[in-house]
Amino acid sequence: MSSIFDTFPKYFRQSILQVSETGYICIITFWTRKEEIYEMIPENDREKVLCIGNLYTENGIQYIVKNSLLCPRIKGFILMGNDKNDVRKTFLSKEYYYNRDGNFKLFYSAFIETELCVPVEDNDINSAFSVLNKECKRCDWIKEPIDCYSEDRENSSSLPSEQLGFHVRDSSLENMWHKSLTYIKRFGQERVTSSGKKYREILGLTSVLECSNEPIKMPENAPLYSTIETYTAQIITDSPQSGIEYTYGQRLHAHAQVDTIIEKLKADKANRQAIGVTWNLPKDGTSLYPPCCVLADFKVQPGIRDGSSVDVLYLTLYFRSHDIYSAYCANIYGFRKMQEMIAVFTDCVPGYMMIVSDSAHVYDYDYPRALIYEELGCRLDPRGYFIIELIKDDARIIKLTYMSPSDQTIAYATGLDVQELCDFAMPYVSEISHAIYLGRELQRARHCIDNGVKYVQS
Repeated sequence: MSSIFDTFPKYFRQSILQVSETGYICIITFWTRKEEIYEMIPENDREKVLCIGNLYTENGIQYIVKNSLLCPRIKGFILMGNDKNDVRKTFLSKEYYYNRDGNFKLFYSAFIETELCVPVEDNDINSAFSVLNKECKRCDWIKEPIDCYSEDRENSSSLPSEQLGFHVRDSSLENMWHKSLTYIKRFGQERVTSSGKKYREILGLTSVLECSNEPIKMPENAPLYSTIETYTAQIITDSPQSGIEYTYGQRLHAHAQVDTIIEKLKADKANRQAIGVTWNLPKDGTSLYPPCCVLADFKVQPGIRDGSSVDVLYLTLYFRSHDIYSAYCANIYGFRKMQEMIAVFTDCVPGYMMIVSDSAHVYDYDYPRALIYEELGCRLDPRGYFIIELIKDDARIIKLTYMSPSDQTIAYATGLDVQELCDFAMPYVSEISHAIYLGRELQRARHCIDNGVKYVQS
């Protein structure tokens, strides 16, 4: 015997709670757990509910529309739950739908323009059912399912890579984000979660944000940009969030972890035990929603700022799973603010951050937007640079001088064998682009010597 759920929903099928085959109302819960909202539904109204699903970002709206087009029996929506990203405003806006094709305009005129999408305040779900019980029967928006959208996307192949261990570093969060997305685009492997979500993944992405003196800037085009201060508060404080089981702030403040970190570093700047853990073993071992960021490790080393000796507070974060498109920038921005806060309490200055993303991935639904970023360009090597010149007294000998970033001579080597000179330079090079440049320039110097041509380093 056939069921409506044989073909509906099509998109994010495993993530949507299917309630009643005879239902005609869909409930959107934003960040609140679907099961929590289900328990709020009055017993006599549950048979009217077709399905319940989350809506985390604006990008998810398109999949609500596409799923709805497959089900003519849908007659209304209830919007309730913790809308952390302020998505409801976009969901109800005419502009969003009228910038897309005719099917989206049809959805808007059928449900939003006719006020059959009912927002719920203060979890008063009874009033929403009262409205829809009276009004939604007049909705007869499509006669047959409309299935005209392809799930395919271009260029799903990945290039050969080191498989484990990718590295990016920059002083700009935006540049570091773009570089990380580019690695996933080029080298990511296609995967599918147990709930059916497709994603592209690299393993062992290490990001170093070289943010010392300048305040960190949240990229304006990054998800969560408009609500970043609200999100940051969920990391640096332990304030509960309605409809959300826990926040990073609640987990890190649990058992006085943040206070302990501060006290340890105030007492001993060489302490190596200033660690905060978000993993709750009794709960998270079997939880469907365990924390992605598992550990925050704070360490202090002596440094120099503006000519004075200071204590510098460094932060290392470990993510077992990291959504690089949707969460990467907000995570780093929020934890940077925690690092700055702890630096104040421990009489330190904030130093670099290192983020270890064990599973660095982009979900299929975000991939088209992630494709627009391409960033693997050249940058100054933090270890320094090299001067290549021919010895004045013997123009057939190359002199390779290693300079620090502050222009101090550290070491040098001379010779005619390019391979030996490259071997000398290798420990002092950390950037791939720097290594390529150095090899090219040394070979060009040798070519000039062999052909009696003056050499000038480019």
